[in-house]
Amino acid sequence: GTAGVLQWHTRLPVFNFLGQRGLALVLIFVFAILYTRDDKSLYDLHSANIMTSRDRLLRVLASEIEGSKARTTTASQWPGQTMLACRCEVLPLPPPGANSAEFEKSLQGLRYLVFDPADPAVRILKQRVAELNSILKTIAMEDRAVLLEVTPRPALP
Repeated sequence: GTAGVLQWHTRLPVFNFLGQRGLALVLIFVFAILYTRDDKSLYDLHSANIMTSRDRLLRVLASEIEGSKARTTTASQWPGQTMLACRCEVLPLPPPGANSAEFEKSLQGLRYLVFDPADPAVRILKQRVAELNSILKTIAMEDRAVLLEVTPRPALP
């Protein structure tokens, strides 16, 4: 927007520096002050250790994985953030499939699922999870996030 403001200033009949660049300088100072204030409030939130429900849930996941010596693969709605929090292998959420049997096959090799059940984008996934409550155990649940453990079915003889 700086170029647009400067072009608007060239149309003014004032030919001194303040007349041609004054509004642009004022806008730059105002935006700098606003961004500095926002950065300070974000720093205060981090220093007060205020965490979102997703952060608290990922902390629970990290403590679960920390105690495990086995290789752990997690599927998450937020793979990047989950990978940083738990330092484990993280994949995106599996596709819900056409039925619960296909969804169960897509869970093979996973140990944990992390997602937001209130998100409309995972509505079908939430239905599949409800259908497979025999192999999915809720570890932790927050306001906008849930952590599920995948327990494999015992092999039939």
